[in-house]
Amino acid sequence: MKTNTLSVILYLGLCITFFTCEKEDTTIDQQDHFKTVSIDDAIRFLDHNHLNTASRNPNEDTYLTSISTDMVQEEITHSDELITVVPVTTIYNSHYSRVLLLEVEGHIQSVVYSMFSNTDTTTDLFSGEMIITDLHGQFLKGYRAENGIVVSELVNLNGTANRNTDNSCSVHGACEDADAGCAMCNNDLGEVVIIANPVPRVHDLVLHRIFDFSIGSGSFGSGWNAGGSSLPNVTPYQAFLNSLSIAQLDFLNLTVNIPLKIAIQDFFDEHGHTQEIENHIKNKLIFLMNNPNGKFDFATIVNSENALHFDSFEDFQDFLNNIRSSEPEIDFETDIFDPRKVTAKFKFDIDIYSSVNIHINQKIDSDLSTYEVLDVNSHASGFTFGMTWTQDSWDSNILPSLADFDVYGHVTLHLFINGIGDFYTENFHYGMQTNINNGQPLPGGGIIED
Repeated sequence: MKTNTLSVILYLGLCITFFTCEKEDTTIDQQDHFKTVSIDDAIRFLDHNHLNTASRNPNEDTYLTSISTDMVQEEITHSDELITVVPVTTIYNSHYSRVLLLEVEGHIQSVVYSMFSNTDTTTDLFSGEMIITDLHGQFLKGYRAENGIVVSELVNLNGTANRNTDNSCSVHGACEDADAGCAMCNNDLGEVVIIANPVPRVHDLVLHRIFDFSIGSGSFGSGWNAGGSSLPNVTPYQAFLNSLSIAQLDFLNLTVNIPLKIAIQDFFDEHGHTQEIENHIKNKLIFLMNNPNGKFDFATIVNSENALHFDSFEDFQDFLNNIRSSEPEIDFETDIFDPRKVTAKFKFDIDIYSSVNIHINQKIDSDLSTYEVLDVNSHASGFTFGMTWTQDSWDSNILPSLADFDVYGHVTLHLFINGIGDFYTENFHYGMQTNINNGQPLPGGGIIED
């Protein structure tokens, strides 16, 4: 492909109309402009256009060489509608391609969205070109990316986008069909450099830069190799990243989650990639997104004989929700040797067999009207099979008639979910109160969501 870098710089003011840096409040009733194409309508559309492999003439000159029946529908931001995605292969056997379908103004619009990496594809972030064509391979739009950031737009300068007679392309590789030639190598493409803040990302692609309409700022996840492909040299970890949604990638890329990201990469490097492992790790990631105080240990092998067993992550979520909603049993004890020393006891259930017990040791001198907190300690009790509790710290706040207490610690659970062992640790913050006149525990208290 020949590209000429134009002397055109898109500054901040103009980038507002480019990728997902647009303001959400500029959208105006997008549902009136685009709608979801159902899976059945997508199949009928492909059949009608003789693109379905079952109905296509094998002698027909075609850009698409195979069309998968594994269609999916991905979310569009700022909208309740979905974009229909059809995995395909094209005459360029090194491309990762999908047909995208959306109903715009009452008509189904379609494009072929292809990604070609100019690296060895072992890095986490995509570098290369994103090419958008019609279903017959005619060039419509293109973008170039470096390390997951869109840096330039490829524009057609001469107005033509016909295939040439070459059988290979120095940029896009060899064509699978030797007679098909390259659709883009000889195009006189200009390259418009993009400077924007925030920078446009590969995996956020705005719809009006793909389809023929200009209303709204909805985007969908265009993740590098999302859902798997036949691209060479994709590492097990990269294959996992490619299967994630935009929200999941953003969560994994948070600074606070760098240790999690490293742990997942090490896990895939050690165990390789299977669909079962990918699904399990993805379910872990989704679980952590909904439970920010939790952490999985990806390296530890759990003994199934000393673990809590769950059929699904949903069952485990219900288990944790019950812990968090547990109200304590309260008790009170006076030291038999020194009646000024009293203990307020709070018992929080972990399950029907085990609990976390928090004891607040106080000293009350009614003659001197003094109140003192001696210590706060806690321990697990009952059948602590597959569970440990560790207290990290405690704090108190003495008020005129009562004392507030905060106890911080973490529970570690030995789990088997769907037959796969895990260690799960979650930070718990317990809150409770006592009466400073007699040291009695006050009803209520429980886990505080930080």
